[in-house]
Amino acid sequence: MVGREKIHFLINPTTLKHHQIPMFDSLLPLHRTCYMYGLGYDVVNDDYKVVVLSYPVKNKTVTCVYMYSVRKGLWEKLENSPYDHSPFEPRSGVLVNEALHWLTRTTSENSTTIAAFDLSVDKFSEEYGVKESWTKFKITVHVPLTTLLCSIGDDDVLLDADEELAVYNMKENRRKDLLIDVKPLFYEGRTFVDSLVSPYFGSETES
Repeated sequence: MVGREKIHFLINPTTLKHHQIPMFDSLLPLHRTCYMYGLGYDVVNDDYKVVVLSYPVKNKTVTCVYMYSVRKGLWEKLENSPYDHSPFEPRSGVLVNEALHWLTRTTSENSTTIAAFDLSVDKFSEEYGVKESWTKFKITVHVPLTTLLCSIGDDDVLLDADEELAVYNMKENRRKDLLIDVKPLFYEGRTFVDSLVSPYFGSETES
């Protein structure tokens, strides 16, 4: 998505086909509001969905949830998130197992947790996964504002380290910075699966 404050687009990075998303009048005003976005494919309903989380800076206890269905071409306001998203840096949702994930805090116990938004039912899951399915590792070198993008082999992981890409070797405890020949105004690294199939855009598909 580009044109964050004015116009939003869905873009297939492989084919460069893009689709303009209509504005939604019921969204909270951009001024003094924090936004987080997420994009994923709903296998059950064969639909691409854009999920927007937003909360006013002066009222961080309430996080509104909005969703755009590409197949329907419509925005919807869903139930508010049961989690507190404000303690962490606004980041795009991470798509895993057909659900979008954000780092949050529980409102009842005030503990850090990973919240999963299930795209098939359009709501946050109360329970997600099992403890044995998670892998924990520690980064001991200084890497500020780090987002794990993907693993590369058994020992290397790709990191978005404060708007710079870096490869961290867990076995040797070594960081290697990657050079990118671009300097965008706004940057947030994410991975994607290469595909020639574009989302269902109907008659509004642009190339």
